[in-house]
Amino acid sequence: MYRFLSLRFALPGLIGVFTILTISLSFYMSRSIVFDRVAEEQEIVVRDRLNSLQGVVSHFMKYHEYDYLRGMVSSISSETDLNYLAIVSKDDIVIAASKYTDQGKHWKQVSPAPDAELIEKIILRQTIDTYLYTDKKIIDGYSSLCVTGNDALLRADDCGFIFYQVDLGFHFDRAEASIYNGFLFVGLTFFAGIFLLLFFTGRLITRRVNHLVDTLKSYSDGDHNIRSATRGHDEISWLSTSINSLLDRIDKNQEQILEREHRLEGLFQSVLDAIVVIDDQGIIRRANRATEKMFGYTEDELAGHNVSILMPEPYKSEHDGYLKNYKVTGIRKVIGIKREVNGQRRDNTVFPIDISVSEMLIGSKKMYSGIIRDITERKDFERIMKNINDELLQSNKKLNEYATKDSLTNIYNRRSFDIRIDEELNRATRDKLPLSLLMCDIDYFKLYNDTYGHQEGDKCLYKVATVIKTFFQRGGEMVARYGGEEFAVILPNTDADRAKWLSELLIKAIHELGIAHSASKASDHITISIGVGTYNPTGHIPTSSSHLIRAADEGLYKAKANGRDRVETGATIE
Repeated sequence: MYRFLSLRFALPGLIGVFTILTISLSFYMSRSIVFDRVAEEQEIVVRDRLNSLQGVVSHFMKYHEYDYLRGMVSSISSETDLNYLAIVSKDDIVIAASKYTDQGKHWKQVSPAPDAELIEKIILRQTIDTYLYTDKKIIDGYSSLCVTGNDALLRADDCGFIFYQVDLGFHFDRAEASIYNGFLFVGLTFFAGIFLLLFFTGRLITRRVNHLVDTLKSYSDGDHNIRSATRGHDEISWLSTSINSLLDRIDKNQEQILEREHRLEGLFQSVLDAIVVIDDQGIIRRANRATEKMFGYTEDELAGHNVSILMPEPYKSEHDGYLKNYKVTGIRKVIGIKREVNGQRRDNTVFPIDISVSEMLIGSKKMYSGIIRDITERKDFERIMKNINDELLQSNKKLNEYATKDSLTNIYNRRSFDIRIDEELNRATRDKLPLSLLMCDIDYFKLYNDTYGHQEGDKCLYKVATVIKTFFQRGGEMVARYGGEEFAVILPNTDADRAKWLSELLIKAIHELGIAHSASKASDHITISIGVGTYNPTGHIPTSSSHLIRAADEGLYKAKANGRDRVETGATIE
């Protein structure tokens, strides 16, 4: 079976099949063309016959020589391609016919019957015409038969006709037989060529190709000294030369590969980082000397074991599940991603490692290589640096508080206020929202210090500041120590009426502190006076902070002038 699939038989076979298909297609195409040509030629022949018959029949009918006419029709009936011939008089009676029994009948009673429409057409035109019926393989011919009167004019109503039907099948069979004989000769000649081709293919191609195959097989079996001895000046000899060159190249490449493998093995073993190669089941296949040094196992001890031997819990239990999930879903959790995990040495000590896992194909097998680095020293260094960084952050936080907060009252200082008031003026101008500023001053605070001492004065400042800070905690609101016993409150999105109402509530809250102040001329306890300044933006350029502060100071001056322990409104700036 396989022998017949060889080049010796396959090539001639393919050529034979292709040629047979070509000859068959050509046969049927030629048959169609020849049949068309035969039909055209027979139409011409029928016209010529009708033209000859028309004159003879007209002569016999003119002199009423019907016996001669019937004799002529009888002789014509012997023609091999004639199906039917009928001569019909102007009275529609068959005068003579190839079928003797049809004589004397009306032409509509004969078989095959002529076509009435075609008869009417040729009589009307007084002409000869033919009609091809390819599907029936027949040609119908019609010719008018007209007699002349005394005036020598043709009269259509005095016309009979000739009906002549030819069997095209006879001519088609002859043409097909001729075509068949021609193609049969071509086919036989071709098959003789096929046998010659088989012979020369065997001598010139197959035997020599088999020699090349044997050479390659011997080389693959280990005989690297064998070379092809096929000679000549054709393509197979060129192929033989190419194969010999290829084998020489393979030998040279194998030497290079072996040398490269030695270098790679040296590099593999000399890398400072541990390298572990596993298969798709997680089984260790290779490990370098750095792995032995890092984990305490020799390569022989590791080979054949699951890589989880180098992992502590929970990595040990979860590893095979990760690998299986990756093979099913393709979702990478370790492969191609550098990770920090823990490793476990032979003595069960756990230490931090950096691991990078790569996927690779070795032949048709999927393998994974992991590059492992001991990061114990780096982790210790990072821990030290983190402690230092945390201390620096705390120091920076304290420094920032020192820079922005008042150390006595623990609210924002004057510097923070100056920065914030400009920001809020810009925001109010942009959003077209009102901005109010409260300037608060503790009444008769100098007398309080003189009466109770500066330490009690500091306590009083802290308590008052705490109340104000607690009172104004809405987003954007800011409480700052403006200077001495004076406090400033920034109230975004707050108009003058709401600012005054909030100030009155703040005054009541200060009363509820109940800090005694026997030297005060306003009350027997600590009170504050508040001035309100408001900015209602109308343009695109914010007002100066000094204008808003001046407006709030104006309200504070009024509050002090009107007896203190109250709130007064200064100017509204637009």
